[in-house]
Amino acid sequence: MTIAIIDLGISNIASVKNTLENLGFDSIVTSDPAKLENKSKLILPGVGSFPKAMRAIKLKNWDKVLKKKVYEEKSSILGICLGMQLLGSVGFEMEETKGLDFIKGKIESFENKKYDLLLPHVGWNEVHYLNNDPMFEKIPNDSDFYFVHSYIFRETEKEDISATTRYKINFTSAVRKNNVWGVQFHPEKSSVAGKQLLSNYLNLS
Repeated sequence: MTIAIIDLGISNIASVKNTLENLGFDSIVTSDPAKLENKSKLILPGVGSFPKAMRAIKLKNWDKVLKKKVYEEKSSILGICLGMQLLGSVGFEMEETKGLDFIKGKIESFENKKYDLLLPHVGWNEVHYLNNDPMFEKIPNDSDFYFVHSYIFRETEKEDISATTRYKINFTSAVRKNNVWGVQFHPEKSSVAGKQLLSNYLNLS
């Protein structure tokens, strides 16, 4: 099995690829949607601006290709950090921007008038699993993962939320709907727990 890591030109792809290699998985990094042919496992990393990322997606018709892969070919996709946010319906960073809409939800600022939140949210934080999602198999509940973000997934369907994290307020830190998965944290930077999560995702049938 060869995994495709999608390169939108907005994140450090090398750390994801290196982690997969350390786990014994072959992967390709591609900025060409045509290279997704015959790839059943996809990873969408991302750091930065939601609108910029969606412009990059639409420029090369990634949105059409990904929807075909997910809905018709039943390929699995894992969104990481901004990549998870792009799976949502709409983002509100600087301007209203439609997302891929694989999982219903709005991407909004972490800001909350009741709390003095230091943003971006950077560092290690506990992830609390809400169900028996196989992506978290062999990982103790409330394990620490590494975060870097200022926006969060809101108004998600309850059944699509796999995990939450508390940073003065509770927020959705992992989502799943059928063959679409997303994590707000960076598993490739999250030591043993992160490697186990990636291994779990890639070994899922």
